[in-house]
Amino acid sequence: MNTYKLFWDEFSGWYLEIVKPEYRKPVDTITYNATIDVFDNLLRIIHPFMPFITEEIWQRIGKEKRGKA
Repeated sequence: MNTYKLFWDEFSGWYLEIVKPEYRKPVDTITYNATIDVFDNLLRIIHPFMPFITEEIWQRIGKEKRGKA
């Protein structure tokens, strides 16, 4: 339950609302990269509980990181 609350309440409900840019404004690179890093760490935490879903998401994040580099 703590892991669920961390992911849903803290990250999705709180963090993403704080870093969300103004309407029709792009996300700055520093915020975007920090958010991806936090999300990546959260995926690693929930991986033992949801291995197939987290692996799929992690693969997509990895492809996007490689595409931007």
